[in-house]
Amino acid sequence: MPDSSINLQICKLTDYNNLKFDCNDNDLNEFFNKDAGLYKAQLLAVTYACKNKNQTIAMFSLSNDNLELSNRKKNKLFIEKKRFRSYPAVKLCRLGISTKYQNRGIGTEIITFLKYFFIIKNKTGCRFLIVDAYNTPRVIKFYKKNKFILLTEEDKNKKTRSLYIDLINYHEAIQSNPESKKLSKKIEEIIENF
Repeated sequence: MPDSSINLQICKLTDYNNLKFDCNDNDLNEFFNKDAGLYKAQLLAVTYACKNKNQTIAMFSLSNDNLELSNRKKNKLFIEKKRFRSYPAVKLCRLGISTKYQNRGIGTEIITFLKYFFIIKNKTGCRFLIVDAYNTPRVIKFYKKNKFILLTEEDKNKKTRSLYIDLINYHEAIQSNPESKKLSKKIEEIIENF
């Protein structure tokens, strides 16, 4: 459950200088504090800051990507006429929560926001939200708790594991569930600043 004392505001990062973000992960800290501006300049990823009372409490980066599925998964997800070699996706490249705000539901709130954002404001077509997550029990458990599905077992001994969410499931929920419609209105308010 998200911490009710936090009023999350999400905005595109515009000043990449003098960042001092710390999420207690050296790789993520280096990306947000040094590399995010380079990725933006090369049009590879866009980084967003999540703020509470003008304090940056989380950061995440997004980029366009695609998802290639096995024929077995394609058969389960798509009708014959809608099967392609790959499907449009957005990649959650990095996600970090400030050390003092960890374990307060902020990561889940960000993922919920992204699910709804790419349904409500889907400007180019985006069927999947994907992530290459650190292959640690804590991180994999977090993504699975947020309804991500492991793409394959072939990466189980690698540094990262590929996971995905099929956004069509949330699209249908928004259409049929009054609670989802309330949530989508709240997210619409956040989106105005996105």
